[in-house]
Amino acid sequence: MGSRVLIVPGLHNSGPNHWQTWLERKHPQYCRVNQRNWDDPSLDEWVDNLEKAIQKSSEPIVIVAHSFGCLVAARAALRPNLPIRGALLVAPASPSRFGVVDAMPYKRLPFPSVVLLKSLNHFA
Repeated sequence: MGSRVLIVPGLHNSGPNHWQTWLERKHPQYCRVNQRNWDDPSLDEWVDNLEKAIQKSSEPIVIVAHSFGCLVAARAALRPNLPIRGALLVAPASPSRFGVVDAMPYKRLPFPSVVLLKSLNHFA
């Protein structure tokens, strides 16, 4: 059984030279989860949008998240019955920066994950 890859950018989306955009260009089957307002992150709204993207898939999901997108992925992990197979979480944002400390799960995620504490280089 395969997986569908969802790209979950952070604040301000991922510009044309960002590694997530590079990854999406290299793998057109990957899907970016879009948000209504990239400049004013709302944790609950962004998680709702991620959940909708997950529910549209007939395959289990692998999440590739960056910055605030990592907080979105972690919060989505609390929602029941989402078929998330795994996650790559790159340079997670500080929950305190966005006032969402109490909304974060402070326990092991219910799926395998890799966390990179520093962001990947941008691609030209």
